[in-house]
Amino acid sequence: MEGVDGAQEQSQPQQQPPRVVERLNTAVQQQLNLDSVKTRAISLFKAISRILEELDAIARTNSVPKWQDILGQFSMVNLELFNIVEDIKKVSKAFVVHPKNVNAENATSMNLLPSL
Repeated sequence: MEGVDGAQEQSQPQQQPPRVVERLNTAVQQQLNLDSVKTRAISLFKAISRILEELDAIARTNSVPKWQDILGQFSMVNLELFNIVEDIKKVSKAFVVHPKNVNAENATSMNLLPSL
């Protein structure tokens, strides 16, 4: 009888609770310009993919690459990456939690670990 009960338990699919997706307030999204950062990041990914495809095509045909053009493309990608990183730094400042500085004076008075 125990084997029958075990088989019934295994055949019933376990239902997982629905996944809750947290979203930022629309005003916060607009202020941080997240859509623009995302669009630029996708564009950067596509540009890098194009460069890699060009290098792959050059390698397959054993032709001589135009290094000036390739370096120019990498330079533009590097500049855009730098700009995106700067924008992400601005965004992350809105969400970063800075820990308290601990020194000999306040180490004993501060609750450094959460209560269990």
